[in-house]
Amino acid sequence: MNSTELLEIIKKFDNPSTIARKIDNYLVSSIEDKSISLYEGYLINGERLRFLYRSITETAWEREIGVYELIDFLNQKLLAQVFSTDTQNIIKMCNEVHKKCIKRKHYIFDIYEDLISQSPESPALVKLQEARDLNDFPDYYYPNHNTVFPFNSYSPENLLLNETKVEKEVNEDILDLIVKLSLTL
Repeated sequence: MNSTELLEIIKKFDNPSTIARKIDNYLVSSIEDKSISLYEGYLINGERLRFLYRSITETAWEREIGVYELIDFLNQKLLAQVFSTDTQNIIKMCNEVHKKCIKRKHYIFDIYEDLISQSPESPALVKLQEARDLNDFPDYYYPNHNTVFPFNSYSPENLLLNETKVEKEVNEDILDLIVKLSLTL
């Protein structure tokens, strides 16, 4: 699916959760086939999370929130750190999602406070990398943070631990998509 097809598809829906899912489908295929960069994916994912956040916080769409959604927002927070962009808004969203999230045994809850901190030396980053490297997840590890953007294509925790600098260029078509998504709903 290309960006034009994505925009045509999401015009058919008004439920922000459905729109977020459609954008997620686009991200999966675009990251896998490398038609977008990590930075472009990060920007598009920011728009996707805006829709998802609406579905979580607005009364008309409110629903139960699981670990999957919390991990989604936390990965975006880590990527904001990778790209040295402002993290205050995503931290606010993380905290709201964390508050509404159904609590259960999961490694993310054990390291949540540490992940929200701005420390690049956070021991939680090492724990995330260890969890990513596991091949056979215990049930309480699912969903794992590699099941949401940026999936297994990139490791935000590894980029932070190694202080890796990542290109911040945006293709004109992707910029156009981001602008159009930001004007939706």
